[in-house]
Amino acid sequence: MTSQVNIRVDNQTKVEVEQLFNSLGLNVTTAVNMFFKKCLKEQGIPFDLKVDPKVVTQEAIEKVAEDILDKHIKAFEVLAK
Repeated sequence: MTSQVNIRVDNQTKVEVEQLFNSLGLNVTTAVNMFFKKCLKEQGIPFDLKVDPKVVTQEAIEKVAEDILDKHIKAFEVLAK
């Protein structure tokens, strides 16, 4: 028995991924099934998921600035000696 899975993806990505899979002798259905089976085998996503450290740093800076503006914390200056 099989089930149908519907996903949304932008048109350009669909075209590019179909071309890639075709060059590998695959269709999208086969490639997605391979991905699902690999996820089950690995018991997770079969590649690293990482956060860009620059994004995390920028978010931290924005949070501190927001807290200062909301007067949740006091701003201070570091004096050079």
